[in-house]
Amino acid sequence: MEKTNEQLMAILKQFAIDEDMVSAVPFGNGHINDTLKVTNSKGEIKYILQRINHHIFTNVDMLQNNIFTVNFVRQIFLRQ
Repeated sequence: MEKTNEQLMAILKQFAIDEDMVSAVPFGNGHINDTLKVTNSKGEIKYILQRINHHIFTNVDMLQNNIFTVNFVRQIFLRQ
């Protein structure tokens, strides 16, 4: 991913976040997607962001729909 913290902060400003985030650093060691740990000025981990690798997942809309469907089915299963 190789982005500076300043570039990552500019990306975070694209989201509706109500507080100041001070850092976004690589999190974990995945081989497909890039994952970032986002912390606020108190040092609290507030978000985990993931950039989807478009070379692997070429149809992002279908991927998102699949995630939605799996979560929907999971909720039905948990209610039983």
